[in-house]
Amino acid sequence: TTIDSNTNLGENYGASKQYSETDAPSNSESSDQVTIRPNVTSWRSISIKNMYIACTNMVKQNNLQGLTTSADSHLMKDTEWGAVAYLTQSAYGNAQNAEDESSGVWNNSYFEGDGAEGTTYGTTRTGMVGSTRDSYTDYYSYAVEDSKKENVNEKGSGSIEIEHQSYNTNGGTSISKETHTYYTYDTDQGVHGSTTGTIYGIYDMAGGAWELVASYLDLMNVNGSTDFTYFKETVPTKHKTEYEEDSHTHQQAENYLANPSLYGNAGWETSARGDWNNGWNGNASAFMTPEMPYRKVGGVFSHDLVSGVFSFGLSGTTNYPWNGFRPVIWEQ
Repeated sequence: TTIDSNTNLGENYGASKQYSETDAPSNSESSDQVTIRPNVTSWRSISIKNMYIACTNMVKQNNLQGLTTSADSHLMKDTEWGAVAYLTQSAYGNAQNAEDESSGVWNNSYFEGDGAEGTTYGTTRTGMVGSTRDSYTDYYSYAVEDSKKENVNEKGSGSIEIEHQSYNTNGGTSISKETHTYYTYDTDQGVHGSTTGTIYGIYDMAGGAWELVASYLDLMNVNGSTDFTYFKETVPTKHKTEYEEDSHTHQQAENYLANPSLYGNAGWETSARGDWNNGWNGNASAFMTPEMPYRKVGGVFSHDLVSGVFSFGLSGTTNYPWNGFRPVIWEQ
């Protein structure tokens, strides 16, 4: 597998789709190689430490992408995400405006479920979009057996229709059923999921899986976290962003206000307080806390307008089933 030509951003190769490990999307190891593919489930349930290692391993000898060992590959920083987000909202990108409901990056709302009531870990697909910009699929639902209809050609391009059954988290099945239609990245609808509105943009920056970035709250009390210690002591400064923790309340809004000088992350300039949904375009704006010190961006398949290129949230356990990641590769 080689880097998709659609990902070429000058000398910087950014992920056009969320990253998938070659076999199991829930593999927590860092030794497997990253691939860049549409129509697969992105690599999740991996710690942020192993995300970083997997990204740096992309330039080892005999790598799948054919990269030289002089290239710099690393887990995406929030300022690198921010650079893409700002270009997306500019005259050069797929900007969202209030007068046009089809404008902006559409959510990847694809979700299959696994057919079992009461389970929420199911199949997602990279490069997909729903029927509208803010489409989402209920987190507490599963695909009705034999309801999946694939209307695709021999190249896998087209649409997929799935009927979902919602269920009551307190027990019992809800009577609610809803049919969703999803479109692949290379269809007329699918290109709405790109940062340029064309097949040559970057995909999955809204919805799909949350994406951990190499950014974290610089904790006053680490409590023995191996992931945190690794980032603090091993990851070079150029590959990470540290945020200051408020010394008094340690709460979201106060931690947010303690970092007024960190521009360029598509967060400080695009939100009001950092304590949930007050970002541009109605996107989530949840800053980090000591209990959840890692930053994630983009939203998830089950969010509507809360997902988006300016959406940011917080995470504690990084190897969560809905946390993915995205590498950046600089050719030296």
